[in-house]
Amino acid sequence: MSELLQQLTRNCFSDRDATAVAQEQAALWQSWLLPVTEDSPVGEDPGYHDDFLLMRDEMNKSTAQGLTLTQWESELLFEVKTRQLKLLRLRAHRHADKAALARKMGNLLGTLVVMDPAQAAVLCDTQHKD
Repeated sequence: MSELLQQLTRNCFSDRDATAVAQEQAALWQSWLLPVTEDSPVGEDPGYHDDFLLMRDEMNKSTAQGLTLTQWESELLFEVKTRQLKLLRLRAHRHADKAALARKMGNLLGTLVVMDPAQAAVLCDTQHKD
């Protein structure tokens, strides 16, 4: 087995020294090891980052409500699309090219109807009141 490994090394590194290549690669990967220190040999604890804590709290709330991760993602996507629709509506009141904005709003509203018809129906009602 040792001879096979030596032959493989000679074939792969015929024009270069394998040890020198290994040292070059180790130097490139050294920056990946920087967060790992003697004080924290497994890296930083994500529990100290505010963003992580907020995400964990939101996940705990949604889990308590019986929502799975896929449901939580779709709720977030629906909320983002709803906000986009509201912004387009505000822009339509000031913008001269109302036809282009109406097409965008129609497409966005169609997407929302496919995602959640009941909630989108409420948005349709508020659209006609504007």
